[in-house]
Amino acid sequence: MKCPKCNTEVQNQNINIQTDVAQCQNCNNIFKISHYIEPEYGDFDIDNPPKGAWIKTEMHKIILGASTRSPIAFFLVPFMLVWSGGSLGGIYGTQFIKGEFDLIMSLFGIPFIIGSLIFWSLTLMAIWGKVEIVLDKNGGKTFTGIGKIGISKNFNWDDISSISEKQASLRYPGSSGSSISLEGKQRISIGRGLGDSKRYYLFKAIRTVFLKRKANRNYIEEVKIGVVYDIRITHLSIGQTNEQWEKNREEFAQTYSDKLPVRIVRDLDITSPIKVLVSGLFFKNYTGSEMYIYELTKELKKLNCDITVVSDINGPLSKQAKSMGIKILPLTEYPGYKMGDGMWGMNTPKGFQPSQKGMMYKVGNVDFDIIHTQHKPITERVLQLYPNIPKIATIHSEVISLEDPVVDNSILEYVAIRPEIKDKMVNTDGIDESLISVIYNPIDGNRFNTQNTKDDGYILFVGTIDYLRENSIRDIADYAKEQNKELWLVGENSSNYLTELLQQSHIKHFPSTNRVEQYVKNCSETAGILLGRTTIEGWMCGKAGWIYDVDDKGNIKSKERFDIPSDIDKFNSKEVAKTIKELYIKILKQW
Repeated sequence: MKCPKCNTEVQNQNINIQTDVAQCQNCNNIFKISHYIEPEYGDFDIDNPPKGAWIKTEMHKIILGASTRSPIAFFLVPFMLVWSGGSLGGIYGTQFIKGEFDLIMSLFGIPFIIGSLIFWSLTLMAIWGKVEIVLDKNGGKTFTGIGKIGISKNFNWDDISSISEKQASLRYPGSSGSSISLEGKQRISIGRGLGDSKRYYLFKAIRTVFLKRKANRNYIEEVKIGVVYDIRITHLSIGQTNEQWEKNREEFAQTYSDKLPVRIVRDLDITSPIKVLVSGLFFKNYTGSEMYIYELTKELKKLNCDITVVSDINGPLSKQAKSMGIKILPLTEYPGYKMGDGMWGMNTPKGFQPSQKGMMYKVGNVDFDIIHTQHKPITERVLQLYPNIPKIATIHSEVISLEDPVVDNSILEYVAIRPEIKDKMVNTDGIDESLISVIYNPIDGNRFNTQNTKDDGYILFVGTIDYLRENSIRDIADYAKEQNKELWLVGENSSNYLTELLQQSHIKHFPSTNRVEQYVKNCSETAGILLGRTTIEGWMCGKAGWIYDVDDKGNIKSKERFDIPSDIDKFNSKEVAKTIKELYIKILKQW
């Protein structure tokens, strides 16, 4: 065991398990042993707060919070209206009506004013109050109040020695009477008035962050430089080297040819920071591959991944992702590169040379750990720009040439979003089966679930209205008519047949939306081509789905109605993101 103050290993004779006390022989610090036993992180999921609590991740900080809303408000509001209205109205209201000031009565009413302020603040906290903690690498800030009105306290991690639960002498209605205590140079208590589950979640979340931060601190107090791993040394010389320098370089390379280059394998786990470049053809609207990138990057960010997305952007989906703190760049601005426009240029021995329009110029180095790519033309571009960074490629379809896999030594893993894609990659494209993992589309379980579902009697088909889906849409439209049901189409129209279809009274069309769950939860069943997002979203909402197997021209090969599978959790975006990050770790360890 190490001292929490000076990080010195405490000698065994200075540790008393029975009294739960230890003393550091170096700095004489006395501390409780139980406060510094490392937690079992696997028993607590910080990303699964109870009802009424929340976690938000922003750039370099975590925001934890919980509502102090309580059923006691149904008693307090009428009680306070009667109590404060009667007492204050009787004491001061009569003076106001009579137009006379009574000093004795006014002084007598001061305790009632103070009591009203105290109890009304408790009442308002029981209706709209919250406890919120903002944490970053240096420390954090606690807030207890309503909206932006309340009490805030700042703290530094270096000033905190322990985090524990304390039993309070005063118990708020609906609470256990406990609070969360941050102890050190000062004591900060928060969480009074919270129910057990919310207070316990905040306690475990804060303590998890604190202990992880403590475990990763520098070994020597006051030393500002820490341990650096996976060092990349690049020689960047300006000017001309001499003959002796070149001879020394060659001699060094020959002497140590059996040892260089040296690669240090990083000790990575699911909580380790990983810098990821994600690139795809589009990241604007609510189509399949675009929603894949959105849901995946949203969850990877929660798993301590530093995400940058490069794609065709400036749509509602990319704006939504940007508001969540995901870094987004257009295809003309790959990190480390700048696209020529004929305007900017470079000074050369021949004078100023303007950049060539449409050509990519390298203007700097990048430090991404891994690249996650999709779509053939984008993958080919990424291979040209970043040949020495390991990659993983997701394949979204077995019938579109845009989704054909690219083979390269730097692509160490492939993800197929359904088994049929893997079969095509192995049998047609010749990809080694051991390099392919079937990991399904990530679906947000907070949006798509069986809560508040109903059957409004329509069949739902979500997806771009295009040539690939035409035959399937016409077939399901005939089925809907036979069943005396409506067919609702949701998606962007890229066809010349939708107007004709809408002449049938039982067919309706709705534009693409980020709130598609409102359609899924109220339908009777879903339909779609292949095993796409709509079918899975329907399953997670308890809806059966028709799956149409089509070829690259949209001809129907087969169709089948599938009920909800028993292993539905494998589609949850949280589980998918964890599996993907484990693949990242596998790649980085073998690269």
